[in-house]
Amino acid sequence: MRNRTKKFINAYTFIVICMNVLIIGCFEDKGNYEYSELNEIHIDTLASPWRVDFQEEVILTPNVVTSKESEYEYYWLLIDKQSNIACDTISREKELKYTVNLAAGSYRLVFRVKDMKTGLIASVETNLEVASNLSDGWIILKDDGNYTDLDLFTYEGHEYPNLIYSMNGESLEGTARDIGFYVRKTYDSNTQIQTSTKCLMVMSSKDIKVISANDMAILLEYEDLFYDIPVVCNPQKIYNQGLYSSVFFINNGDLYSSPGTGMFSPPYQNVYLTGDKISTHCAVSASSMNGFYMNGFNETWGNIVKWDMEGNEYVDRMGMSNLKLLHMYDNGIGGVGYLFQNKNYPDSLYVFRSITMQLDTLPDNLNIVYSSCIGSNWELPYIYFTKGHELWRLDVSLRVETKVDYNFNGEEITFIAHVKTPIAVGKNKLIIATYLSGNYKVYLFDLLSGLPDGEPQVLKGEGRVTDVFHQSFYNATGDYYSYPQNY
Repeated sequence: MRNRTKKFINAYTFIVICMNVLIIGCFEDKGNYEYSELNEIHIDTLASPWRVDFQEEVILTPNVVTSKESEYEYYWLLIDKQSNIACDTISREKELKYTVNLAAGSYRLVFRVKDMKTGLIASVETNLEVASNLSDGWIILKDDGNYTDLDLFTYEGHEYPNLIYSMNGESLEGTARDIGFYVRKTYDSNTQIQTSTKCLMVMSSKDIKVISANDMAILLEYEDLFYDIPVVCNPQKIYNQGLYSSVFFINNGDLYSSPGTGMFSPPYQNVYLTGDKISTHCAVSASSMNGFYMNGFNETWGNIVKWDMEGNEYVDRMGMSNLKLLHMYDNGIGGVGYLFQNKNYPDSLYVFRSITMQLDTLPDNLNIVYSSCIGSNWELPYIYFTKGHELWRLDVSLRVETKVDYNFNGEEITFIAHVKTPIAVGKNKLIIATYLSGNYKVYLFDLLSGLPDGEPQVLKGEGRVTDVFHQSFYNATGDYYSYPQNY
């Protein structure tokens, strides 16, 4: 009985205390039911669609209206419409200043504003269409002694330096070697459709990269190009006669071909000289006189040879191991030509033409013997060469040398080539690249009877030029064009 009375008293005491707390709470409630209005963020609509070119500067200043003062965070986002994957946050400023560095395609450009106090986010977006203006123009293959890259000068006068690095964040390690057309072929097993992508193969002394001719994005690396990857990466030469023709390629003295598959087959095995490698001095050209062949000179054995697309080798002339190949050229009037020097008598020069199969002797003591850079004319029997800082021309038919009347102001000539394009494109230029104090100049001369005519157009940039490559894919009817170089 005593315990039950004690429990009752404790329960009663607890109830009284709770009631007092509630009463006090009611007296202290001042009735403050005023609420702050939520911040509103309004962004004016961005222009749509927005079309830009590669490396064009985009400047946008959106009009943002807020109902309250606060701290705001801004950011601009790019989203690839095809994959719906965010590419990059390109700015965290209210005003967008962005140099377009995207592959050609369709993108969503999103602008977002965030209230840092409340977390409220508002956004608007527009369609961004990126076009490529990299298809037509002069591509400069150059290096700075350590890395290789490309500069582009378009017909419209736009200049795009270091394109590979600009588009991919990396250049090719090593000094510049060669550049040529390449077609990347991919096959979709689901749709059973094969797709061909126009590309450029860029070669340095230590690397190869296949880049899209449309936007310069890297598509393939060295190890992606071979069924059996060569242990030594020592690219030397690439040659083809057109965008969709087969590609021949020399790496570390071995000859490879890609007969329409997009990948290089195992190296050719020399039919007559089993196991022998092509000399590093071997020049390679192409001839369609009796089918498509690659022509070259094996200096080790002194043989003029050619290969067909099946890998068969044919010897046009043997037993010239006393000769050194100085230059090789391919033109319309004389087939494939070879300029040789006698190893034992350096002043003695010879010319071999595949169309005549004759080895003709040139006069002794010609200046071309001492030349450090040689090029040739695509349609006339002329060979251009350097003598010190001067440009000279050798008429192979008349066996006469002539100094070209142009002053290069002490610049070292590093590259000579003649580019002759179809009439639809209308380019007929003698190209001379020079180097001085870390910078290059590329002179584009009009030609008259095989000699420079008038003042040239001059392209300027940083580095040392190894190749100047003319690229143009379309004519008025939409057909594809590509142009082999001649040097």
